[in-house]
Amino acid sequence: MRLIKIFLFLCIFFPDILYGQTTEIQDTISYARNKAYEKNFEEANNLLSIYNSNNNDINGLRLQAQVLYWMKNFSEATIVYEKALSLFPGKAVVKLEYGRMLFELGNYSKARPLLDEFLLTEPAHAEAGILLSYIDLWTGNINAARKRALLLQKTYPDNKESAAILSEIAVYTAPYIDLQPTVFSDDQPLKDFSFAIETGKYFSGLFSPAIKARFDNFKLSDSSSHTLWLQAGNTFSFGSKTSLHFFAGVFQHNNNNEATYKAELSQKISKSFIFELSTEKRPYQYSLASIKNPFLYQLTDVALNFNKADKWLAKAGYQIQYFKDANFIQTIYAWLLAPLISNSSFSLKAGYAFSHANADLNMYQPKSPIPNINNPALLNKEVSGIYDPYFTPNNQIIHAAIASMNISFSKNVSFFSRASIAVSARADNPKFIVVRNNGNQYVLNKTYAATTYNPVEFFNEFRFKCSSRCYLNLNYTYSSLLFYKRNQGSLQFKYLFIHAKNK
Repeated sequence: MRLIKIFLFLCIFFPDILYGQTTEIQDTISYARNKAYEKNFEEANNLLSIYNSNNNDINGLRLQAQVLYWMKNFSEATIVYEKALSLFPGKAVVKLEYGRMLFELGNYSKARPLLDEFLLTEPAHAEAGILLSYIDLWTGNINAARKRALLLQKTYPDNKESAAILSEIAVYTAPYIDLQPTVFSDDQPLKDFSFAIETGKYFSGLFSPAIKARFDNFKLSDSSSHTLWLQAGNTFSFGSKTSLHFFAGVFQHNNNNEATYKAELSQKISKSFIFELSTEKRPYQYSLASIKNPFLYQLTDVALNFNKADKWLAKAGYQIQYFKDANFIQTIYAWLLAPLISNSSFSLKAGYAFSHANADLNMYQPKSPIPNINNPALLNKEVSGIYDPYFTPNNQIIHAAIASMNISFSKNVSFFSRASIAVSARADNPKFIVVRNNGNQYVLNKTYAATTYNPVEFFNEFRFKCSSRCYLNLNYTYSSLLFYKRNQGSLQFKYLFIHAKNK
């Protein structure tokens, strides 16, 4: 009895003996939480690291994982969440919070099972359902995303996210038609009016067919030329990381039909890196000679893309053009854009670009007909030439400053521009000189001279969203290159055939 009285006395007058540990726990977590709210993440994390090393407390682990996420220390946050799951496997809220973080980091394959397990305990939870709907949508499971979003809309009629998902699905799966008339003029001289049309529809990840047609009407100084290029193909999507595009077509010119094709693989390696590989047989229509007598060539490109939250952008690649005369052109290129200004209405990026192009054989030829050079007055004089049938660069090296800008004037009107201005550019430019050979005859000697020049390219586009179904873009491009100077304008009109019930 005496011991009981002593214990009751101590509990009444010294309650910390009984509640001290609980008070210490709450004080540590509350203090760390306040530090986190004050954005003193380092101190909050240090406190919680010490605390969690000595205690198995779900609240301390959850808070530390959240603090590490705010610090953008995602690898450490993952470790803490994994520890919380191993110690408290039945704690559903941890699965929601961990799944949410993984979703925001783009790790959908790992986020999905966690969110699915959470929904087993709370089947009607709105946020988990929305996250899973977006995962289904962005990984190509369109029907699953639609089914889940419809259930959410029925359960929560006022939820705007489910309506947004259904609207995005309607846009993504709607049949469309895309019209694009284009005109350009360059100083070769060459003019062209083209009209391109494309239509297609998404049915599933493995069946997204499209049909394309392009008509060109070229005007040369002494003649004209008409070509038609028809293509049909499909896009195969394997989850959110792998896609394959394949098109086959027919190129019609001068009463001839030639088969074309294109195969393109896109493989997402990580959240920021995408590997791309493409090869195609396509028309060459850039030089005067190729317009008069069109032909096909093989274009193969392998590249690595980098995209960090649409702010840091970069690409490096290797391209080879192979022609029917066994000649080929190799190009190595790389560019990087870094964010300077970034907000909801205005963004500005700037960076650097490099390219090196070289042809195995040079296709620069004297203009036809070859002038009579048996004239002493022409000795050591230059005779004009032309690339026939295609342009071939010789040791062309370009270092350029690049920039891009995006302005959002409103929800439906925006302007995009990009520019490339050479800091330095050089190439071994060919020319023909009249000389005497050993037989004292007049002949043309092909020589190469290191030439510096200033390539410039500008692209500008006004974008108008006329409605949820209709989009209109106005484009203008100016190019000043070693080969030619060109002005080009185009109008792009895209219409989605969205049924009212799918909106």
